[in-house]
Amino acid sequence: MFNTITIFGNLVRDVEVKAIRDDLSVAKFSIAHSKGIKQKDGTWKNEATFIDCVYFSDKIKNLTKGTGVIITGHLKQENWVHAETGVNKSKLVIMVED
Repeated sequence: MFNTITIFGNLVRDVEVKAIRDDLSVAKFSIAHSKGIKQKDGTWKNEATFIDCVYFSDKIKNLTKGTGVIITGHLKQENWVHAETGVNKSKLVIMVED
């Protein structure tokens, strides 16, 4: 089964980089992808989708908020229990490969 996604977006905030070992780091960031949607009255409205991303690499670039990126990776569902409410939560993230 295929689970590959390629998407273009702009960084919502600066990339957070954490060293795991001397030769490997993990970068966490979010991107916003906008798409123009034509309304019934003929006007256009931008609709943004916000996507969390995780990238394991030894070649992390210092990317800042607003930078346009094209990423390819696979989707992964993260699950957790909300600490205050005890409610089960989940979200899809892109595990970046390139």
